[in-house]
Amino acid sequence: MQMQLVSPCKINLNLNVFEKNMDGFHRLQTLMVRVGVFDHMEIAMDDSGKIDIQVENHPEISGENNILYSMVEQFQKGNGLDFGIRIFLKKVIPMGAGLGGGSANAAYLLRFLNQYFNHPMSDQAMYNFASTLGSDVGFFMLDQSWAVCGGFGNDVYTQGSMEKLPLVLCFPNIALNTGEMYKRLRRPLTWDAVDDKNPISFHVEEWEEFKDVLPLENDFETVIDEPFLEPIKKAFEASGSVHSALSGSGSTVFGLFARQEQAQNAAKALEPFGQVFVTSSF
Repeated sequence: MQMQLVSPCKINLNLNVFEKNMDGFHRLQTLMVRVGVFDHMEIAMDDSGKIDIQVENHPEISGENNILYSMVEQFQKGNGLDFGIRIFLKKVIPMGAGLGGGSANAAYLLRFLNQYFNHPMSDQAMYNFASTLGSDVGFFMLDQSWAVCGGFGNDVYTQGSMEKLPLVLCFPNIALNTGEMYKRLRRPLTWDAVDDKNPISFHVEEWEEFKDVLPLENDFETVIDEPFLEPIKKAFEASGSVHSALSGSGSTVFGLFARQEQAQNAAKALEPFGQVFVTSSF
């Protein structure tokens, strides 16, 4: 019997990057928001002991090249389980887009497997395991719509729910490599505490105007060499967006709107720039 699973994406409402450690990982501070654009997984369980991952139209990330393969393998070994699984993944969320699609795939499949096998892992154990898979995976283990994260991406400072935020995502059909983008920042191995941005204090339920919530900024915007960013942000501004910015290390640019109908209208103006998704937080 085939089972269906969907996994969402995220945007970073803000992203500040500080120093890196000796392993090359960067300390950061970000507010991540879960967004309703979904990848689709068809899952079949059996007793073959084999892991088969196929990604529609993307053979380069099928099989052992996919984060799902190593996640399932570690889940099996860590919990003493011997099972076979076949996954057919339909990618809707663009890759190299700063939306965390692959991280969400891993998190939601982990949640599914833990439930399927009657919870061999506690919630904390799952979160700890997820955090070893990638800096965004832990966020997708949470049941809240937003979280302020820091440290090296896996420390959750606060989290909560919010009213739906009308959103438009514009992917300019340019995939950016996350590692390369961090290199462009040229962050040092040390960072004076006085140079840190002001700690985020996002009380979403008290928001009146997005412009009053600071700092809504993304450090990666300062090192975007590609020419797509400014025209897309100008198109968002002309369409009535209350805020637009790069998500993650790019290349997706998002726009926040006061009303869903504004987002719908703005999408038409963004279509010349790439793939456009009209959606919301949830």
